[in-house]
Amino acid sequence: MFAQHIEFEPEYTSALLSAAATAFVRGYLFATYGRWLVMACIINAAGFGLIVWLGGGGGSAWFAGALALIGPVWLANFYLRYPAKFATRASRSEPPTRIALTPDNVELISRSGSAKVPWSRFRAVVEAPTAFLLVVSPFGYLPLPKQGMPPEAISLLHNRRSSNVA
Repeated sequence: MFAQHIEFEPEYTSALLSAAATAFVRGYLFATYGRWLVMACIINAAGFGLIVWLGGGGGSAWFAGALALIGPVWLANFYLRYPAKFATRASRSEPPTRIALTPDNVELISRSGSAKVPWSRFRAVVEAPTAFLLVVSPFGYLPLPKQGMPPEAISLLHNRRSSNVA
């Protein structure tokens, strides 16, 4: 892969965090899970329609109707509002002042300490217009700003992106 230690000082801004959060939710999450979520909404609506068509009533109709209504509303809310929530959460945490990329891990160095995260912990590396997103879980990611990033780091992250990280 590569045998060097690449270090750089990232610059985190509120605009970068907002763009990264939007790319994470709308680009990664919906690209990965969106079809399944939409399919679940369609199945819930079809189930509700079937219950009504068969003349069902009572609690099961209310429950199916609530599922058929709440699913799309939640999905739209998540798509439209969650990028801002992710950006706000990211702006509250202390950003790393230095980042080191090695063959084995990503090292995050901040004023309060440092942490080494092995590449195997990342599910994906996603390239967004202003940053690379190191995805840890469906609700966790680490944005690495492209601005000020050395070309070797960009090349490494492109290789990691194409090889699905681990």
